[in-house]
Amino acid sequence: SFKVNKFWNDFTLGYKFIRSHNEILMPLLVIIFSQIFVAIISSILPSYTKTELGLDLKHVSLVLVVPAAIGALIFTYYLPKLLKKFRKIIIIKSGLIGAGLSLVGLAVLPYLTRYSVLFGAIAAILLGASSAAITLPSQTLLQEKTPAWFRGRVYGSLSFMLIIATSIPLLAAATMADVMGIPILLIIMALALFIGYLFIHRKGDH
Repeated sequence: SFKVNKFWNDFTLGYKFIRSHNEILMPLLVIIFSQIFVAIISSILPSYTKTELGLDLKHVSLVLVVPAAIGALIFTYYLPKLLKKFRKIIIIKSGLIGAGLSLVGLAVLPYLTRYSVLFGAIAAILLGASSAAITLPSQTLLQEKTPAWFRGRVYGSLSFMLIIATSIPLLAAATMADVMGIPILLIIMALALFIGYLFIHRKGDH
């Protein structure tokens, strides 16, 4: 039988453990941060394709989704080699910069009269690779730093927080996209990624 009190006690115990261990808290926040961005981009993608690029919705997969998946797959293939040369935090910071630049590229794309589809595909490849660069090393850090006996509870807390964390930003992003336009929203998201880079650059080792 499901007991709310037991669930809440288990969750708060996991939260307190995570909160007191920065080496677990940091990658967990990065994962949540990146998944919020992925959820927002996924929600505005059809509108962006139709209103900003002037393409039929049936082209959204070919122009943006498939290139993003290819970028993620290419990066995933080379990740083991990169981890032998660079620290995980370096790869995560590179992913934040790459994702920010790709969003800036997508924001200015509607104002390009020529080769917009080609540049859109290139930006999507960079975005897919950058997303993998943020998420995969963070997942690895989370697994390495979390004790085996507590790993299930940490990932349970992560799943629960992801559900809560993505709901409000999705509603806010939809409203901002309607009021300000999708390009402005993409620029704001890019600025948030650059701020995240600066924070990790200064505080990531602590």
